[in-house]
Amino acid sequence: PPPPPPPHPPPPPPADLAESITQLTSVIGGLTGSFTSLVNAAPLASSLAGNASRVGQMLEFMDVMESEHDRHAQYAEQSAAKSQVRPGPREMLRIADMTCRLPHGRLIVDKLNLVLER
Repeated sequence: PPPPPPPHPPPPPPADLAESITQLTSVIGGLTGSFTSLVNAAPLASSLAGNASRVGQMLEFMDVMESEHDRHAQYAEQSAAKSQVRPGPREMLRIADMTCRLPHGRLIVDKLNLVLER
């Protein structure tokens, strides 16, 4: 014959049951408070992550702009060294054979000559 089923433990006394329910309620309340804090902090964490990403992109862009500036400054110095054009006595500004390209290389001005008189 099969063995008899194990006997069920006796129910806890009412005082122990009430104490267990009180402890469980306290733990559930603490968990609820923790999850509420976590949910409330999520928008701030998202905002901080977005700002950090934008700052990183800005720093990368500034590095690109700095290298482009250095490259163009070097080119301008070389061009100025080659140029011997000076404004005449009645001229405020003289530009001779100026060529200008955008940073990606597109030509926007080719061999411009301009004289502004006083």
